[in-house]
Amino acid sequence: MDAENIHPEVVETMREIVCKNSWFFSGLVQYGCQQAVFRRDADVSETGAAIVAGYSGVLASWYLDSAASDLRERMRAFLRLALTGLRSGTGQERRPRSTVARLRRRRARS
Repeated sequence: MDAENIHPEVVETMREIVCKNSWFFSGLVQYGCQQAVFRRDADVSETGAAIVAGYSGVLASWYLDSAASDLRERMRAFLRLALTGLRSGTGQERRPRSTVARLRRRRARS
């Protein structure tokens, strides 16, 4: 959060992590839109970036006070809030692991 005072290599590593997470979450959103689980009018890149920001914020707040809450429960609460606005009226529940596996295979091919 204070990039000026962090070693440049650490900042670069953090940027890489954010980029990879943005790619990953944007891919999940795109897949969800294609499968009509999420609204088709969702901006895939912006939504992926917003999810990464929230995800990072949840991790940071938990890291600062891990005794105050359970990380899994806090992450589930965040995702419930974030994904509620994305859901389409006709979407069906999908198994997340199969979606993640498809995205990894697609990335490996490219």
